[in-house]
Formats: sequence, structure tokens, C-alpha cells
Amino acid sequence: MDAIIIFSKKRELKEPVITVEAGEGYRLVKVGICAGEDHWFGQSLPGQPVPGKFLMGQAITGQLISEQQQSKWLEPGQILPGRRILSMFSRLFSRRKEKRQRLLEELEQIRLQKQYEVEVSALEDSMKKMVQSILDKTEILDDCTCIYADSVKSLLLRDGLLSELWKRNWEVREFADYQEYRWASLLLPFATQTHFVILGNAPCIPEVTEACARRMKSLRWILPEKDYGEAVEDFADDFYDDYGLAIEVQTVAGRNGFRTLCLEAVKPICILDFTEEGKLFWGGLASGSVWLDFASMEAKEKRLERLAPGIQYVSLKKLWRG
Repeated sequence: MDAIIIFSKKRELKEPVITVEAGEGYRLVKVGICAGEDHWFGQSLPGQPVPGKFLMGQAITGQLISEQQQSKWLEPGQILPGRRILSMFSRLFSRRKEKRQRLLEELEQIRLQKQYEVEVSALEDSMKKMVQSILDKTEILDDCTCIYADSVKSLLLRDGLLSELWKRNWEVREFADYQEYRWASLLLPFATQTHFVILGNAPCIPEVTEACARRMKSLRWILPEKDYGEAVEDFADDFYDDYGLAIEVQTVAGRNGFRTLCLEAVKPICILDFTEEGKLFWGGLASGSVWLDFASMEAKEKRLERLAPGIQYVSLKKLWRG
């Protein structure tokens, strides 16, 4: 049995919330964490001491005027030995005081560094405890992968203290099999419309299409021009022979081909989206249409829900997130 661990961001938690759900042939472990750039479960993150942070205080008072200023008051060739001796002792006193201040600053820096290391160690212990609690929920399984909500991924897998500690203590690989038929098939119960449009290309498309074939009244397949070839033509021919439905094939050219595509439909349709294009135009789709995102892109989810609330968006990440 496989385990899928999904991390989501939650508010006002003092400790991780871990729940387990059973799927068909896999276990879903949901982990709610409360973290940000400056905190971890309500505790402020320790700040790295900055060299020279200990202030040296005000400039030495009572310091005699510079020799350059003194020289303005002297006649050419005039010498005032007493004033020069006093200036020399003043500079000596100033250097000794600065040396003492530097020593105090170094001692303060050492203290702050030790305090920082203690706080980082406590933070890492907290993270290790969470990791162990998560792994205890997975038990002994064939494979274990994880999924991060975008807001969590930006904290744990990019630069920063949390990322450094997380990478040191977490060895579970990130889930990347969204378009493997075993997982893609979990979205098919949501394909409730009878008119279908496939966007993009993926190895599982023949299986996905055949699984939906009995309810299809029309099928349009839009894919990159570079992916169109004999294999696509053969599949379209076989699909017509088996199910009596002709596939309308359309290609888009260039890197941004899908971005220039305008999807329109008078009646509700089902979109099977295998692309990673986040800026598709769906303004012409009828309300009640269903969008199955087989790439599970949160940016696409948020954009679609904001701009087209009448379209039902479904992805594995959203489904598992709950």
C-alpha cells in the first residue's frame, strides 16, 4: 500500500494536526501546519545575529580638536608642545577605549550566537518530532510520497531557516505521478458532462478516454503540434471503430500555443486538462462545465475560481486537500 502525505497551511495551530484517511490501495495522511516566514506554530523564528549588532555607544566625548583645526589658530612656525602632547594622550586613550568596546562587542556576539544556536536546536527538535509523528502514521508501506500546498512549499523548499532544517530532516520524495492512470482515474467520477475536450498530451489519455467513452457524445482533442503524429491518428481510428465516435483533433503551435486558445461552448462540457498552462482562456464556457486538472496546479485553481465561478474545478491536490 502507498502513502500520500499532503501538507496544508492552517492558522492558529500550536502543534501539527495529523489525520489519516483510507483510499483504494493507498493511505492519505493530511498534515496541517501553521508557519510563516517569521514563525513556526506560534513561535517566532530565531534571527541570525548580525556582526556588529552590539552598539558601541556614543562617540568619545571630550576629544580634543584635530591638529588640522589647531593649525588654523597657529602662526606660521609657531609650536605649542603642551597641546601636541595632550593630543597624543587623547588619541592613545581613544584607541584603548575603542579596543575595549570591540572586545565587549565580540563577547556580545558570542553570547547572541550561542543563544541563536540553542533556539535553532529547539526548533529543529520540534520539526523532528513532527516528522516522526507523520512517519508513524504511514507505518510500513510500499511507497511514500508527499504533496505540498504552494504556500507550504514556498516555506519548506526554498531559501531560509525553515527550508534548511526541513531538507535536513525530511527525506520523503515529492509526489509527481498526477498523470499516471492509477491516480488520474480518481478524477473521472467528476466527468459528468457528455461533451468532452482534451487539452494537451499524456501517456494515460487513451485509458482516460476509453473509461469515459460510454458517456461521450462528442470529443475534441487539442494537443501540441509537435505531439501530433501516426500514434494519435491510429488511436483516433481505433476509437471510432470501437465506440463509433469520431475524435476532432486540433493542434496548437509554439510554446504559448495553449495560452492563445479560446475555449467556447454553449452547453456545459467537460475539460480534461493535461497541460501546465496557467493562463488558459475559458471565458466562453457555459456555466456548469467541469474542469479536471490532471496537473494539479494551484495557480490555475485560484484563477479559475476567481474568474469563472460557474465552472467546477477538480484536481487531485484539491480532492486530497479536502
